[in-house]
Order: sequence, then structure tokens, then C-alpha cells
Amino acid sequence: MWAVSYVPPYTFYATAYPFYALTVALLIGVTLFGQVGMGARRWLELPFLRFQPTDLFRIAIIVTLAKFFADRNHLASEEDMNSLTTILIMLALVVFPAAILIRQPDLASGLLVLGISLSMAFLAGIHIWKFLIGGGAVVLSLPVIWHFLYEYQKKRILVFFNPGMDPRHAGYHVIQSKIAIGSGGLWGTGYLQGPQNHLNFLPEKHTDFIFTMFCEEWGFLAALVVIALYGGIIAHNYHIGLNTKDRFEQMLCFGIATSIFLYVFINIAMVVGLAPVVGIPLPFVSYGRTALISLFFSQGIILSIARRQTQRRNQQGLRLN
Repeated sequence: MWAVSYVPPYTFYATAYPFYALTVALLIGVTLFGQVGMGARRWLELPFLRFQPTDLFRIAIIVTLAKFFADRNHLASEEDMNSLTTILIMLALVVFPAAILIRQPDLASGLLVLGISLSMAFLAGIHIWKFLIGGGAVVLSLPVIWHFLYEYQKKRILVFFNPGMDPRHAGYHVIQSKIAIGSGGLWGTGYLQGPQNHLNFLPEKHTDFIFTMFCEEWGFLAALVVIALYGGIIAHNYHIGLNTKDRFEQMLCFGIATSIFLYVFINIAMVVGLAPVVGIPLPFVSYGRTALISLFFSQGIILSIARRQTQRRNQQGLRLN
């Protein structure tokens, strides 16, 4: 993060499309040669490194769409920004890699990429009625989408509505998660004193369900503090975006802030039973080296933009003096 903060924002702009092509190639490589773990093919195994290209692609799609929308905003009118050509190019950039992710299968990451991309398109100025039409088309096609889902994905959705239908298998995660959160109460059971955690009733406690373990040991009030800290990071990212006049930098900040918001919201909603169980880590907290590096990399981009803003203000002050 510290090193990336010294990279000028223009460097990300100039390398956006090559970076995008590289990460898409890595996603294809995962599909062909990736290692299977936890029922999905998501990892590339190199002699000196094992990593998840999905986390790199998340940054790449944000940088690429920021460049694409900034260029269209600079060269085109509002009508051209909402033209069929613009929308088709955006979909081409997003849908193919998202389909690769869903095929791995990594439905959660594929939907996250779509969510980040659609939010950036909305902030770029795409008319809301186009999103309503697209949303209506998705709703009408739900029976077809359901047909192509894997059995475990269908079961997770059904269990979301009724966790008690399969309490020992598909519903086990969310049931144990709720028990652990409830046992934490207001102040928590104490550090390393959580019975659900240390008696191994809580699954995936170091990755997807780490927020549950925190709630059990530290309680509801500490959980609110964690959520407030995330809120501060997200608000800070949006604030930097609102204070820059450069459209590319603005879209970068908005995309990164939105991606962190979606990760936090979906993870916490999942562990408290407000969303189906999906493989979404809690940013900066869940175990995972590639995810952690990519998150710090993205925050380094934010700090790079903030550093550039400070330099511009200082230069303006020197001119005025």
C-alpha cells in the first residue's frame, strides 16, 4: 500500500487495458490448470506462489471501467454515454470474465464483479431506466438461471429461506453462526473464550465466518466498532473521489469504495442470516494472502490519488503566492 501510494494515478490509467488482459488470461488459466479447493477451481499453483487471480481481477475491472468511462465522458455527450455502443462495450468487458468466475464455480465473485461494474456504470451517468429494464429481464429469466445453478447453490438459496430444512449440512453454517453471535451478547464471552469457536462448532472461522467469531468473543458493541471502522474507510474513499476533478481518479475511488462496501455488507449479512451463504471474505480481517494484498493495493491507489490532490493544492498555493 505504501509503495503503490507513490505511483502516479496516470500510471494506472496508462496500463489499465494491459492489466485487464493479463488478469483475464489468469482467470482462463485457472479454468484450464487451476487447483481445486473447497469444491471450486480458484487457485493457480506456481513453483513459488499459490494465489487467487479473482482478487487481482477485481482491481483490474475497476481500473479498466474507470478508464473507459473517463474516456467516454471526456469525448462523448450524455447521449453517447448512454448509447447502445457504450453499453455493449461495457458488457463485453464485464460479462465474459464474470461468466468465467461463475463457471469455476465462484458465483459470489461473479455477482460481485457484476455489482461493482453496474454501480460504476450508474455513477458514470448511465440512465436509471436502463438498469430497471435490465433488472426486469433478470427477474423474468430467473427460472432459466435456476436451471443452470449447481445443486449446492440451489440448496444454499433454499436453506437461506429455511435454515431448518437441512440443519446438519447446508443449513449448519448459518445456524451455528447465529448461535455464536447470540452467545456473545452485549460484551462478548472474552478473548479466546468463545465456546462455539473453540469447540469447533463454528465452520470457516478464520475466513468467511471470522466476523461471527469476533462477535462471540467481543460482543455486539465491539462489532459495531468494527462496522464503524469499515464505514470510515468507505466514506474516506468516497470523500477523496468527490474532491478530485479528474474523472478517472473519481471513478477509481468510487469503484474501490463500492467494492469494499459490497464485500463488507454481503459477508456480515451472510453470517447473520440476511443473505445466502457465499464464499465472501471480510476485508482486511479474513485469512487470505491474495485478498489482503489486493485490498492494500487498492487502498494504495486511493492514497496515490490523495497524494496527487495534495500536490495540486500546494502547486495552486505557490501560484497564488
